[in-house]
Amino acid sequence: VSYLKKQFGKSLLGEVVEQDINVTVLNKTRTFSNRTKPLYDKDQQLIGVFVTAVDTTERKTALQLLAASEKTFRSLIENSAEIISLCDKEGIITYISPSYEKITGIAVDDILGKRMANVMHPDFVKKSETVLQLLLDNPGLPIPRTNRFLCKDGSYIWVEGTSTNFLYDKNIQAIVGNYHDVTDRKKAEEQKEFEANNLKALINNTNDLMWSVDRDFKLITSNAAFDRIAQRLIGRLIEKGENLLKAGFTNREIESYKQYHERAFAGEIFTVIEYSRIPHDFWTEISFHPIYRQDEIIGTACYSRNITKSKSFERELEKSAIDLVQIKNKLEYNEFRLKQAQAIAHVGHWEVNFLTGIAEWSDEACKIYGIPRDEKIKSFELWMSLIHPD
Repeated sequence: VSYLKKQFGKSLLGEVVEQDINVTVLNKTRTFSNRTKPLYDKDQQLIGVFVTAVDTTERKTALQLLAASEKTFRSLIENSAEIISLCDKEGIITYISPSYEKITGIAVDDILGKRMANVMHPDFVKKSETVLQLLLDNPGLPIPRTNRFLCKDGSYIWVEGTSTNFLYDKNIQAIVGNYHDVTDRKKAEEQKEFEANNLKALINNTNDLMWSVDRDFKLITSNAAFDRIAQRLIGRLIEKGENLLKAGFTNREIESYKQYHERAFAGEIFTVIEYSRIPHDFWTEISFHPIYRQDEIIGTACYSRNITKSKSFERELEKSAIDLVQIKNKLEYNEFRLKQAQAIAHVGHWEVNFLTGIAEWSDEACKIYGIPRDEKIKSFELWMSLIHPD
């Protein structure tokens, strides 16, 4: 009542007044928008107050809910790790969420009004033009995007997300982009790809065979050398997942390979040497190493190398050693026979090295000259001193 009296009083003084009034009826509060203005007669004499009252309870409640919703939505956007952008049909940025600055270090105000292409990696600019046209041609269709955004330090981050054309929606009237930072994941993928390519290069840069099988003898992986040997032995490549024992090897080879692999499946790390005479002498050294997943053996890794050259060399060395022993024995026998012949004939001999002046006397020569046998290495001058002056 006091509010109404004040409102009426102001209008009686010639003022138009508007104010909201809460009225409680049966424990329910309603809001009314009251408007009072002076009421004049035909002679412009003030005769009263004209009052209008409109129930605005629902509208006020809706506005309050809308304000709360907008506040919540803005809070979500401003505190989200997602990068949310709004662009016009030319690709010019009209809004970008604060997370962009947090992630890239570039202030939001520095990119508003600029084209999205200005903050992209050069490799993605051309494609972005194609995507923009695709967005304009397909309103409401979310289009997956992968992009790279510039950072303050000159580096680029990887982002993934979607762009959707809402230019037709009068409540939005923009192309909405929603991106999240996937730089760490991309770096991990690149590192994984590098390691895979590096390992592939390492295992294929050799003529040694490398392969692995699971406990069902199914091929997990193999290197180029293994594939070449398979092509030569069975006339085709062994496919990944194919049972190695059913690939076309001989029964002897199958039984041998099976035993070796089962030893590895039992946890043994070992090396064996295989020998074949077909089509010629051929040796291979094969190593087996169990593959573990935590504490469970799920297969074995195998490594085979051709050791034919080293084995052939070993054989040649053994043969040469035998030949040397035979030659040594023959020389020793001949020397023994020579000593016997000299003793019988009472004939000795010596050898003189004129460069050193040293002479080596035979046993019989030492005996003839009366020189101890353990002193048979003498100088040439000593021998000359034993000669008669005539």
